[in-house]
Order: sequence, then C-alpha cells, then structure tokens
Amino acid sequence: MDKLLYITLEEPINGKNTGVIKKIKSQCFVLNEKHFEVFFSGYGVNNDYIIMKNNTVISSKKINKNIFTNKYIFGFIFDFIMRNNINKIYIRRFRATPLSIRFFNKLKKNGVKIFMEIPTYPYDGEVKSIKSKLGLIVDKIFRKEYKKYISKVVTYSEDEFIFGIKCINISNGIDKKDIIHDKNSFKSKHVYECISVSSMCHWHGIDRFLNGIKKNHNIIFHIVGPKNSYYNDLYNIVKIKGLEDKVIFHGFLDHEQLKAIYKKCHIAIGSLGRHRSGIKNLSSLKNREYIAKGLPIVYSENDRDFDNEGFVFKVTADESYVEIDDLLAWYGNLSISSEYMTNIAYKFTWDEQMKLVIDELKNA
Repeated sequence: MDKLLYITLEEPINGKNTGVIKKIKSQCFVLNEKHFEVFFSGYGVNNDYIIMKNNTVISSKKINKNIFTNKYIFGFIFDFIMRNNINKIYIRRFRATPLSIRFFNKLKKNGVKIFMEIPTYPYDGEVKSIKSKLGLIVDKIFRKEYKKYISKVVTYSEDEFIFGIKCINISNGIDKKDIIHDKNSFKSKHVYECISVSSMCHWHGIDRFLNGIKKNHNIIFHIVGPKNSYYNDLYNIVKIKGLEDKVIFHGFLDHEQLKAIYKKCHIAIGSLGRHRSGIKNLSSLKNREYIAKGLPIVYSENDRDFDNEGFVFKVTADESYVEIDDLLAWYGNLSISSEYMTNIAYKFTWDEQMKLVIDELKNA
C-alpha cells in the first residue's frame, strides 16, 4: 500500500474542528480507507507543527513564527517523508514562495508525486490586507513554477488547466455522517427561520440579507460564525435597523448545538458576495452542507451542481439587498421535500467526490 502525506498550513489541525479542518479530516479518512497509508500534517495548538496518523500525533517540531518559519516546516516535512518512504503527497494550496518551490524541487528529485488542491480559483480577489497583497505578488511570480513539479491540480472549478497543470475536477464534499434525515417538517405558518453558517468574510455577503430585512417581516435569522471585523459590521447593521428581535448571533457552535439550530430552520443563506472577490463560479461547501440538512438555499454565484434545482433561490451577483418578500413567497410555493434534498446530498459525500482523485493518485 502506498504511503501518502496530506499537507496543510491551515489553522491548528488538533484543535477545534472548524469547517476547513473537518473537511480535510474527512478527505483523509476516505483516502486512508483501503487505499493509502495516510499521514496528516499541519499546525498544532501548542506553537508547533505536527504530523498525525489516525488522530494521534506521531511527530512534532516547535516553531517560532517568523519569515523563516516555512523553511523549518518544509525541512521537517521533507525529513519525515524520506525517513518513512512516502511517495505521494496531497497539498491544500498554500502561497508560492522561493521556499515552497525549493521544497517541491527536492520532492520531485526524490521521486515523490505531488498533487495540489486549489479549493477556490481564481483566488487573487480574496486578499485584503497589505501583508496578504504583498504575499500575493510573490505568489504570482513563483506559482508559474508549479507546472515543473506538480502532477495534478484538484479543483472545484471547471478549469481544464490551472497554472499550466492538468486539473482533476470534482465538487466540494461533505461527510456522510452530516446528512440529517430526522428533519422536522419545514413549513411554517408563523415565522420563517433562516440560517447562515460561515467564517465571517466580507465575500459571504450576509450584509445583503440583513439589509433586506424589514421590521414587519416574520423572520428569525440565525448567524453562526466567529467574532471578527465583519461580525462587528453585521452587528452594527442590526443595531442601526433595530432588528435585535429578528437576528440572533450565535458565535461558534459545536456539532450538536449547530445540529439543533439546523433542525428548526427553513431556509439556508449561502454566499451572497463572491463577486466581491472576483469569483463567478463556485462549488461551495456550505451549499452542500445545507442540502444535507434538507434546507433550500439562497446564493448568488454560479454553482453547476445546483443552479437548475428547484430548491435554489438565486439572487443577483451585485450589491443590491435581498428581496425578502420575494424569497418568502418563493418558499411558500416550494413543493420539494427535505428528503429530496438529503438524498441528493449523498452525491456530494467525500466517498463519492474523492473516487476520481484516488484513481489518479494510484496511477501517478
């Protein structure tokens, strides 16, 4: 059985199961199931970089974050790969730099096959801070080198090639354990409960929905996500409009708490502002998680899997406010059952979506 190392530079992989980390762990589980001996590397919670196997830390390195951090991390990873005869790696995209290109070069010279997942493409519009913009300039220079070292790019876009590399096109996936079949009847005669679950970025466009709510609307809007600058912007909108009785900010919720909120909701709010980051086409993870809960969805991007489905309320990709009256009228006429949506969700489990990736990895 081939050995595979999944590499990420995301938030701590042994801390809270955020949406991204939960997704990565689900991918690793599928890769590991009868296919590869999988190791998983990323930041730890104790100022270290760790490598795990079957949820157990098997190697770690203390790090002091500075401009040379990735040099030490790449060295640590490379030594582990060589010691353990790992011949394939799967990378969740991180910034291209001279250090990452040198790392890829060393791997290729030692016969290691490299697959890179690029979850959002193009991603240039997502950067906002000065530091991130400087990092993007470096990325633009050195990502041109990717085609020398990377075998395939895994993407949720429809691109055939990215950076001159052949793509494996899949859809964003969900864990099959997250599909809920005990959904309560989602029709209501009194109040419509809506939910948005996100990492609270401006491109989620939640402000467009909030600004569409009027005091006479029979609606409760649950907002789930971390407290940050965008959270503060949304909170200010609620205060200014006097919507405190209609909008509930939950902060971060664990699995069971979130499940309880999902069960009583009627409509799920996806991304309404991807145009702000230059994205037109998207395979949103959140859309798939929502239908796994039997919820009809609202979004503004193009999603090839859902655009023609009756459970989708599309809004324009601009800065206009969401017309809540139109949404509620649409929902009132909706005849599609929650069971229909949850059955569709099985197509988007990682078990299904990773099949093509696994075949390509085995043949690499």
